[in-house]
Amino acid sequence: MDDAGIAAFAEFAKGQNLTQEAAQSMLATLAPAMAKRAQDQVAAVHAQWLADTKADKEIGGDKLDENLAVAKKARDAFATEGFRDFLEQTKLGDHPEMARFLIRVGRAMSEDSLVTPGGGKKTPEMSAAQRMYPNMNP
Repeated sequence: MDDAGIAAFAEFAKGQNLTQEAAQSMLATLAPAMAKRAQDQVAAVHAQWLADTKADKEIGGDKLDENLAVAKKARDAFATEGFRDFLEQTKLGDHPEMARFLIRVGRAMSEDSLVTPGGGKKTPEMSAAQRMYPNMNP
């Protein structure tokens, strides 16, 4: 418990006329259960984030592995070690909106593709005369 929690419990214990020993015993019994409950709630939220990311129509499903590779590329390119640690410790990297953000950054930084005239169709080789006078040659 933090200081505010201890102060609230002390106020409660005093209002109930608990002895120091009884209050300490109660706190020793309740604190681990409260800590376990908090950990379980965090784990449930994290599990929900993972499920939401996997089920997301834009980034999840069959495209999940491919999209996560793109997100990892963006994270590795721009994130500091501290930010990567932050994402790992908080599990915010598994939140669907963080995944969506990193995927969009990764796509934006992807290598450009070559756009050729004619939409990528192979054009016949032209002679110098055909290139100089394109309207005169069939």
